[in-house]
Order: sequence, then structure tokens, then C-alpha cells
Amino acid sequence: MVQRPKQYLNYQHNVQRYFRDHREKYEGIIIPLSIATSFPSGTYGFVRALCAKDSKKQYAIDPRNALFQKAWNRDNVREPHRKMAKVLGPPFTTDSLTRALLPEDFEDGDTLKNCVQQCLEFQMQFKLRADDERKLEKYKKLLGLKSWQKLGEPQFLIPPYFQFDSLKDAWWTISRRCIVAATKFAGELPIRPVLHFSRWADIDSWDKVFELLLKKEIKCVWYYPNNFHEHQASQDELELYRDAIFDANNMGLEPYILFGGYFAILMRYFGSVGFGNGIGYGEWRDSGYHRGGTASTRVYILKLHQFLDAPAAQSLVDRDPEYFGGDTELIAECIEAERPLDDLSLEETLDHFMECRNQEMDFISENPISDAITELNETLEHLAEMPLEREKYGTSLERWANVLGSDHED
Repeated sequence: MVQRPKQYLNYQHNVQRYFRDHREKYEGIIIPLSIATSFPSGTYGFVRALCAKDSKKQYAIDPRNALFQKAWNRDNVREPHRKMAKVLGPPFTTDSLTRALLPEDFEDGDTLKNCVQQCLEFQMQFKLRADDERKLEKYKKLLGLKSWQKLGEPQFLIPPYFQFDSLKDAWWTISRRCIVAATKFAGELPIRPVLHFSRWADIDSWDKVFELLLKKEIKCVWYYPNNFHEHQASQDELELYRDAIFDANNMGLEPYILFGGYFAILMRYFGSVGFGNGIGYGEWRDSGYHRGGTASTRVYILKLHQFLDAPAAQSLVDRDPEYFGGDTELIAECIEAERPLDDLSLEETLDHFMECRNQEMDFISENPISDAITELNETLEHLAEMPLEREKYGTSLERWANVLGSDHED
């Protein structure tokens, strides 16, 4: 058995209620820079009130600047992009708003140094906002506070980072330089860099990265494989994922996973400390995605550890209600009342998701890895009588069970 993983929720201003109502289920909030700059008063007010309500809650700000190295359509650059760029400075305020950034845009050492300094200063100064007290009163009432203190320091700082294909990629060189530069500006606040890469298979060894971090006295690190879908990944990819977690832990680092679902939670058995996700979304993310949006109404099926649209979830529950509908209160109540799952509101399904995620974290903290493998195999047995569902939903669970049970490279 292992300690319960630390869950960090990616902040969305349009679902504040879930952060408030499920406070006991997560450790902290990661605020995207685009939200911190586009909705500064609301974000600051809510986070300040939340941290005042629960002193154990932590926050940090994710620069998400890799967006600007991507070739998305810049014909109609939106205001959030301009505000992000302003925080980061040149070349974000110049070239990145008209074209994708290139490694050579950071050849000048002062350009990179100034970008890192501005990025970290924004994160450190977020607590110092002086908003109108009338605006802040709204969040004070929302959290039921009679009084509150000032917002504290972020739990950690995230230097600017870029997506790289390999450790020979020029973008890794830029990201590495950002990490090194950050150590000069962070003061006493810990740095937790993001290793943002394209594919697990493209990184031959993480040893040099680990050595760099430890040399700079950096103890924690986020893994961020771009747009990584754990239910679609091959067994080879999942094994590389597992080994990277194990190796980082073995070297004395605390590895976290920036976007992940149940497989990320399972990696706690191999040394991961925590993971991040959104509420109803966010188990993967393409750093080039720039449109924003709201989670759609889908139903999380705990035994499958994934979202299904309502008709698919209904079909599965109808065929085996005791197994697929018996673990969670919402679905059990729907079965008893003969209420169709497509009648559920977005609010109900998001509350349900938060309950499921909590059960997943509780399960691995209370049971050995052998029980996690047994549970996955038990689900496969229940899917065996449903060939289409077995192929569609069971393949990933089978791979996960194999990865949990197979040897990892020492």
C-alpha cells in the first residue's frame, strides 16, 4: 500500500462550485496563466477565499507558454493570448502573436533571462493584488468567511517550458536554460519545472535531466507528455511511463504528472507523488489547443475509469447493473428510480466524477498493487460477455494490468 496521491485541480473559473464543495478531495489548484491574466480579480478573489477557508490548500500558476510555439491560426488573436504574452515579454509580445515561436527567438541570453524573470515575478506577485473590497466581498460570502487573511505565496514556481521531441531537440535546450535561469530568481520558493515532451518513446533516458535538477537542488518535477491518452496508449508506451516515474523516484526526485487519470493514480505504486486533472476534463492536453471550452455532459464509469456518453453508459449499466452501477451513489439511485442517465445534468455528472476520483485515490492508498491488478481483471471478466464493449473499453484495462504486473527496468 502507498500514501494517497496528491491531486491538483486545473482551475476553471466557470466551475468554482466544485472546488468549493469538494475541498476535502484535493490538495491544491493549478491556475493557467491565461485565466490568471484574463480573469484576474475573480481568480484572485476565489483562490484567496479558498485558501482562507482551508489553510492546507495550495496554489500555483502554470505559464502554459508552449502554446506560442505551436502553429495555430493567428488571424484573430484573442485578448487572453495578448495578456499572456504581456506577462512573458518579448518575443511573446512581438513574434508569437503573428507566428509560431522558434528556438532562435531565444538565442539572445537576455531575452530568455528576462522572459523567465517576468514569468516568475508574475507568479510571486499574484498574492499582492489590491482588488476592490466590494468585489472581494463576493468570494468572502461564497466561502462563508467572516474574516480572512492575505493570500500566501504560491506553493511552487513553474518556469516557462516548451514541448520537445528529444533531449537533442533545440526546444529542450531552451527549456533547460529556463530551468537554470529560474533558480536565480525564485528566492526561497521551490521550483517545480514541467518536462513537456512529445512522446514517451522519444526519450531514451531521463538520467541527464534528473542530474541537472538535482544539481540545481530541485526536488520535484512534473511530467507532461503532450496529448497523451492513457486509454489509447500502447503497452510499450505505458511501460516507458512507469519506468520514468520509477527512475525519477529512485534518483531522489518527487515526480508528478501534470495531466492524468486513473493510470496516473496507479503510478503512485511506482513512486509518483501526485497528478493533475480538470473537473470533467483534463486527463490529457494538447498544449497547442487555444480555444477554451466547457466540459460536456458525460458519465464517469468507475469500473472502467473513464467517461462515456450517456447512451453508452446506460447500455453498460443495463446489462450489468450490480457491477457497473453499484459502486457510486448517483448511478445506484438512477437504477433504483429507473431514471435514465441521459436525464442527468452537467452539475450532477461533475459531482459524480469528483466522487469517483476520490474513490480511485482511496482505493490505491488502502490496497496493495496486487488488488489493483485483480480489480482490473475482474472488470475484464464482466466485459467478457459483451464482445464490443470488451474491445472498446477493456483493451486499455488489460494493458494497465499487464504494466502493473510486469517487471520494470532497474
